[in-house]
Amino acid sequence: EEERFHELGDVLFAAVSVARKMKLDPELALRAAADRFRGRVQAGIDLAASRGENWNDLPPEAQLAYYAQARLAE
Repeated sequence: EEERFHELGDVLFAAVSVARKMKLDPELALRAAADRFRGRVQAGIDLAASRGENWNDLPPEAQLAYYAQARLAE
């Protein structure tokens, strides 16, 4: 577990380094990605609700399917 933790830290550090070399703000890029993710999840929740389904009652596979539909609809 500790080794995986350190490996993840290395991956994140590398991603920040790439962003800086591209002259991009890694924090802003991450915030934008998180906003897009939240929007897609909300769109999936809304789509499920329009079909009479409660997001929290859906298995992960069904949630992922709704998320994918929302992403493709962008």
